[in-house]
Amino acid sequence: MKFGTLAGLISLAITGAYGWGASGHHAVGHRINRYVAMEFLGDIGQPLHVENLAVGGNTIKVTCGGNTTNLHALWDTSLVEKLIAKEYESSVTGWAHSLVSDIKYGKYKKSAADWVSCSSTTAKLHPVNATAEGIVPLKCPLVWAKDSNVYDCSYVFSYANGTDLCDTTYYDNAVPIIESQIAKQGYRLAAWLNVLFDGSVKGPSKPGNGGHDEKLGHDHDDGKGHN
Repeated sequence: MKFGTLAGLISLAITGAYGWGASGHHAVGHRINRYVAMEFLGDIGQPLHVENLAVGGNTIKVTCGGNTTNLHALWDTSLVEKLIAKEYESSVTGWAHSLVSDIKYGKYKKSAADWVSCSSTTAKLHPVNATAEGIVPLKCPLVWAKDSNVYDCSYVFSYANGTDLCDTTYYDNAVPIIESQIAKQGYRLAAWLNVLFDGSVKGPSKPGNGGHDEKLGHDHDDGKGHN
């Protein structure tokens, strides 16, 4: 199972744990959730999906568990599969619940709010950053991509040639990065879907609570937008 798909599954677990999605999130969001997770929001958390060197690591041959693969596939699948098998008895569901628990009550609780500090579905970069086709990229995905790319220089490419990357400390030190990135992108995806369907990160307040919580912005008339 690949990185982006797992982030999508985490996002589904998060929506259930937080009670998000009261206004059609589950009915409509469930169908587009998987597509968005695999094709964009989930995958953006994988450091080599936002790296140009060696075509995102695809042309770098490495060894994992005695088998030859490439650095991109190692991070996309091999390290993740070993993690789930070794630490969670091959249970993706068990891993998902563990990460959600860490977000709600554990090691990620204090970080989660920062993860979605940029969650606008409409805020764009300044028009000077438009592509040749005149498309102005969205602001928040670039913020998340930069966040992921930091790990390329700080860790992903820092391995000893000729070593088995799944049977050394490279794997051990990669685990915290993988878990935090999967948790982060799953949380961001769940938040984005809530913004799309309910207008806020937390979604509609419960009856008597008086409106939306943590509303996130749409573009101003000047096109600059805000979070």
